[in-house]
Amino acid sequence: MLAYHGFDVADYPGDSTIARFIEPSPFSWVGFHLGGPSYQERFGLPAESGWSRKAYLHLLDLGLGIVPIYGGRARAARDSTDWRAWLGEDADQAAGAAEKLGLPAGTVIFLHIENGRRLFRAQRGYVAGWTERIDSLSCFRGGACCHGGPAETLRTEGYTAPIWLVKWAGARGGCPSQAGRRSSPANPCPPSLGLRPEPGPAIRQYAGEVYTSYGGVCLRLNLNLSPAADPARPAPDFPVEGPHRPAHN
Repeated sequence: MLAYHGFDVADYPGDSTIARFIEPSPFSWVGFHLGGPSYQERFGLPAESGWSRKAYLHLLDLGLGIVPIYGGRARAARDSTDWRAWLGEDADQAAGAAEKLGLPAGTVIFLHIENGRRLFRAQRGYVAGWTERIDSLSCFRGGACCHGGPAETLRTEGYTAPIWLVKWAGARGGCPSQAGRRSSPANPCPPSLGLRPEPGPAIRQYAGEVYTSYGGVCLRLNLNLSPAADPARPAPDFPVEGPHRPAHN
């Protein structure tokens, strides 16, 4: 099985920095932030202010695949009765941002679920409804980016969309290739990242908030691996968590 390295970084480091980093690196795709309510809460930015179209086009020029992430309200849905209205608003905003960027039809938009525990009923309803609305009312597909607890809950409930599984091989900030040795700007993870492909999820995150250096540029990343060359647009025979749905215009 082929494995494709990818990374996710919350703050876009700039065109020249990312170009220097990518050229000697093993990475073939990047998690691309579309914004969203939880993105707004975390970074203090407007919900619609994800990474720019200029950054998107630059990443394409570098030959990187683009895997979009949307920061919705799965965590907040647990304690609110408004989640049914939220899922419609959030799905429309995610699809609108993807369309504005120019992402191809059929691209999977991954809903970032920040809660690491099993999901409550309202949270499950929000995630399932958000995904269904993306699938049925846009040309894109919905998926989930989550830890093992939410992933297990969703599978039990019959969730069939692609899953980006956040399950680290070592402690946060630890290098997978060195038994979880904690990385730092002065002591980044070595070029051999030690990521191992596994069947099942569309994407597996192996380490979070890890310092890695290529081309004289050190960035703090989430390290990921996928058996698909373009994990946002898996081939029809790619073994994601269930059947593929056709995109609707």
